Amino acid sequence: MAAIGISELIRHAIDCITTRESVKLCFTTLHRMGSRYSCLEGPPAEWHTRRAVHVKEILAFEGHGRDMIVDGPTYSRTASPALFELCKRWTAEVQNLVDAGRLKFHPVREIKGDWEGIISGLATLQKGGVRGEKLAIHISALE
Repeated sequence: MAAIGISELIRHAIDCITTRESVKLCFTTLHRMGSRYSCLEGPPAEWHTRRAVHVKEILAFEGHGRDMIVDGPTYSRTASPALFELCKRWTAEVQNLVDAGRLKFHPVREIKGDWEGIISGLATLQKGGVRGEKLAIHISALE
């Protein structure tokens, strides 16, 4: 890591990509003992090249205060009252930033076409046609 100017010991990594390459980069960069690696998807065990690194998948529903049981242990979580309280406080802090105009959101681009709009939106994403905006597709209620 000295080659790229990092001299401090890195103990925490957040991987928002979770590919074989991104996991390898994070595990290589992390200090040996007591390091924590957080990711959005559960990487396969064979990608865990450093057993001393604690791995945790970040799941937004953990802050809802309810048990969530999904197929397999990777995405199942029991309710955490402490995390629920933290999320409530953090939500209020973020809302204050929004109200004060200090936190801004990307504009929304609405794509028409119900279910076909999803296909169109995915194609647009795949071609790299989305920059600095969010895509939204309105799905009509089922009859």
